[in-house]
Amino acid sequence: TFEGEFRGGRKNGYGVYTGNGTSYEGNYVDDIKEGRGKQVFSNGDVYEGEYKNDMRNGHGVYTWSNGTIYDGEFKDNIQQGMGKRVFTSGITQEGRFENGVFVG
Repeated sequence: TFEGEFRGGRKNGYGVYTGNGTSYEGNYVDDIKEGRGKQVFSNGDVYEGEYKNDMRNGHGVYTWSNGTIYDGEFKDNIQQGMGKRVFTSGITQEGRFENGVFVG
């Protein structure tokens, strides 16, 4: 289901989508996620941050259902750039991430 703004028969502006166990609340441009938003995945993971071209791009915070948190830059849904990942054990990785991998 979708509740929100439409223009020209497409999702444009602020809206809330719920379906297949996931939800997204945020901005759309021509039916794609664009700008700030929050997505809750069916497995309990949560992302809140910037979207571009329907993908996580820019700064955001991703929280896994197990409590691990990544706060940093994303490119095309992947942790890419400067960020900080804190595991539930207390171990922290802070610095550069490339293709989702901490490189220091």
